[in-house]
Amino acid sequence: MTAVPSFDPQPACRCPTELWQTLRGVKWRICLSLIRVSPEAYDAVIGTYKNPIMAFGEVVLVAGIAFHAFNGLRIIVVDFWSKGAKYQRQLFWIVLGLWAVVMAGFVPRHLALAFAGFGGGN
Repeated sequence: MTAVPSFDPQPACRCPTELWQTLRGVKWRICLSLIRVSPEAYDAVIGTYKNPIMAFGEVVLVAGIAFHAFNGLRIIVVDFWSKGAKYQRQLFWIVLGLWAVVMAGFVPRHLALAFAGFGGGN
């Protein structure tokens, strides 16, 4: 008789990204709670995020989220469509195409809005 390995729901070491996500969540809770304390303090904190470096960071973030969403839909199609595995490569290229269309629409608009206050132009 072979022993069935037990499943441990709490791993011995937690992933560093989990700690990072927790810290980010705490940071956003503090920032959002500032609006109840003082709208001026909230505006000051949010103002620190309005810079060119953060604008490019937001582009990277949206790129990752958009790809993750489209790829998740691809995986659902592969799992639940009887011919999904056969057309997996084509579905991947469709995901890349949809992602490129979304990013082509998002990036110019976002960067134009993000850099509207920089450069001294009107």
